[in-house]
Amino acid sequence: MKKIVIMLMVAVIAITVIPFNFSSASTNHGPSLITNVTLDKTTADLGERIQVNYNWAIPDGTVKAGDTMIVKMPAELQLEAGIDFDIKDAQGNTVGTAKVNPTTNEITVTFTDYAESRTNVHGDMRVWVQLNRAENTPGKTSTITFPTKNGNVQLGIDVRGNGVVGPPTTENPANVLSKWGKVDANDPTLINWTVLINSDKLAIPNAVYTDTIGAGHTFVGDSLAVYKGDTD
Repeated sequence: MKKIVIMLMVAVIAITVIPFNFSSASTNHGPSLITNVTLDKTTADLGERIQVNYNWAIPDGTVKAGDTMIVKMPAELQLEAGIDFDIKDAQGNTVGTAKVNPTTNEITVTFTDYAESRTNVHGDMRVWVQLNRAENTPGKTSTITFPTKNGNVQLGIDVRGNGVVGPPTTENPANVLSKWGKVDANDPTLINWTVLINSDKLAIPNAVYTDTIGAGHTFVGDSLAVYKGDTD
């Protein structure tokens, strides 16, 4: 098992300080602040991890402290471990706090008063998801729809028909290779990866396993452990 460091967020950019006056009632802005959505891959196995990148922007004078941006993940994608993290600008000021809820498959961003005294506040938010086994068919292309302020953004994922990513199940036995990862329970910047190789005990002469560390990831030294076991 090895650990990978991930960067959960990037800073927002803000310029020009001006005063605003607001009422006390909070507002859920939903996807009206989302300007675009991208995925870090176009082909994946069931259960494989995918990074979703949300670009967002706050129209001047529209968001106050306590307002929220609740983003519902499409059914084809499943959010991973529930974590909380701050959205900060380049100077370390907190723009808002994000809460990831895998049960509801939603991300809730609660804003501070940061945007009340600034204009042109915008940034992006990156979260990890998996291809939902129940909503995607191997060998087919899944079209995933993301609501934004500019209308729906539709992105395609080609679901591979021969890989197994995630812990083995009755429907998806490990066979030759299975790989899955989970966010560390004590440190949300770490991912604990597990790779199960050749659980069917096949004869594989001169086998070599190669793994590529994705963009934005860093291998944590001395975290790799190899175990040999028997399967029934």
